[in-house]
Amino acid sequence: MFTPHRDLLYYAENGLFEAAFRVAGALIETGIIEAESKERRFNIPQERARYTGLLPICEDDLTIIFRRGCAQIQRFRAETHRFQVVHQPEGGIEVRMEDLVVTRVQCDRFERAHGLGTPNRSVSPANAGGFVQTNDHADVTMDGVD
Repeated sequence: MFTPHRDLLYYAENGLFEAAFRVAGALIETGIIEAESKERRFNIPQERARYTGLLPICEDDLTIIFRRGCAQIQRFRAETHRFQVVHQPEGGIEVRMEDLVVTRVQCDRFERAHGLGTPNRSVSPANAGGFVQTNDHADVTMDGVD
């Protein structure tokens, strides 16, 4: 799937596109967000542990990354009424545009949600510079070479 930069920015700003960052050994605190009222919310920590793996970037941070090329991330996207914040390194983690990862699951979800894919859809050489593939990657050809 090829999408122009401005379209990705729109999708990110509106929560339609999820990208992640590969964290390596950061101290991440997770927990529950409780609301006393609409104006008052409290974070109730449940766990603080070293984490290595992919964590999804929040929409507002993705917007900054797409506009400026990088951002200091101090929190990651979490399920509803939950939080994930960075405790170490202090000041957060710098994430650059080239650090972003879109998982196969997210790519498939996005394509289904926007009607961009079918099981046998392929990219043709006319619009892909000689690259041809089926969605399941069973057949991939580059400039006529399998």
